[in-house]
Amino acid sequence: MTHNSCGIDFGTSNSLAAVAAGGVVTVCDLDAENTDPQLLPSILYFSRYGWNRVGRAAVQAYQHDPDGRYIRALKSALPEFPPDFIVRIWGKSHTLSDLAALVFTRIRERLETCTGAPVTSATVGRPVRFSPDRAIDRRTEGMLRAAAEDAGFRSIRFLPEPEAATRYYFSQSGEARDATVLVFDFGGGTLDLCLARFDRSRYRVLATGGAHIGGTLLDRILFERKILPHLGYGRKWGRGLDLPKHIFNRLINPDAAWRLTETEYALEVRQIVNASIAGGTATSHFRTFNAVASRRLGPDLFAAIETAKMRLSEVEETQIRFEAEDVGIVEPLTRADLRVLFAEELAAIRSLVLTTLQKARLTPERVDRVLLAGGSSALVCTQELLHELFGAERVPLRQDLFTSIARGLALDAAGMAGH
Repeated sequence: MTHNSCGIDFGTSNSLAAVAAGGVVTVCDLDAENTDPQLLPSILYFSRYGWNRVGRAAVQAYQHDPDGRYIRALKSALPEFPPDFIVRIWGKSHTLSDLAALVFTRIRERLETCTGAPVTSATVGRPVRFSPDRAIDRRTEGMLRAAAEDAGFRSIRFLPEPEAATRYYFSQSGEARDATVLVFDFGGGTLDLCLARFDRSRYRVLATGGAHIGGTLLDRILFERKILPHLGYGRKWGRGLDLPKHIFNRLINPDAAWRLTETEYALEVRQIVNASIAGGTATSHFRTFNAVASRRLGPDLFAAIETAKMRLSEVEETQIRFEAEDVGIVEPLTRADLRVLFAEELAAIRSLVLTTLQKARLTPERVDRVLLAGGSSALVCTQELLHELFGAERVPLRQDLFTSIARGLALDAAGMAGH
């Protein structure tokens, strides 16, 4: 059957897309080079020689030539800048919408390969709020709309991501009706909640909530507390001076790194290390830091953190392990560590859940099911919090953790969402 509409989940870390026809939803392969081809890493790479890459190919290009411009977490940057903000990349000017359009273009091309037909209409997911400032929220949605239009989509509708997941849940045959559900969408950049009710063949949203807490924030906390000591953080260099904090911030906040020049950063680190060697204060930590900075190993270190963090869903304790030439890091990580290191974020999540329920004058006992979406919702510390609030039996780990939003957006685009 011909498809001309789709659902697009443009994510901070990964993007997905799906089409729906005849009640059947198909999540399309967007990146054949990725471990999971349905997931397109929301990453761009620009070579000094004039070409660019999207997705897993961007990661591979960066590893081959780290002096190119590597752009990730673009979605998180959109609310921070106005539409006319210019990014200069190898002598060319780009707005953030221009950059996002490259991701949307790749999505449209893969959708058309998947369906064998032009795809011109899209329901695009968005957080419950990009910003508490309504003007910034509207402006950011406009930037996403411009990106989708530049990519060739002619008809574009936006739907809050947790609401899309809720609609998909209620559209499935055999799922409970006359039920109150809470969608807990914990992705790379934001946490979004949608409390909804389906009764008497009618679907309605009771309350929504959102916060800028995501998996990338949690990873940065782990990097700062668990990895930086291996890189010389807190030690002296030169004539007994503390290492400047900004050179560590560059590693801790890789999502902002694309705004700066990698070569200049590596040069600054190398100068500090050389001064430490000349002054007799160099240690193995500084040499490790130099290797990480000069060889652009930050993304690989974050991948090691992510692997260890998710492994704690199966075991009580593990290690963050990273080995490369001149770099060997082994750092213990336990479930107890997550509870302590993420205490502030977990408290904010609890407060957001309870506030969202209060908006609808409900208590946790009145929620029949908690629907999980986004990779961070599977974290053991997240699961512990939700089990405490709602009971484990009402917080099942479903197979569509990553795809339910894209599926719901596709149903909405096709006019078949259960509402």
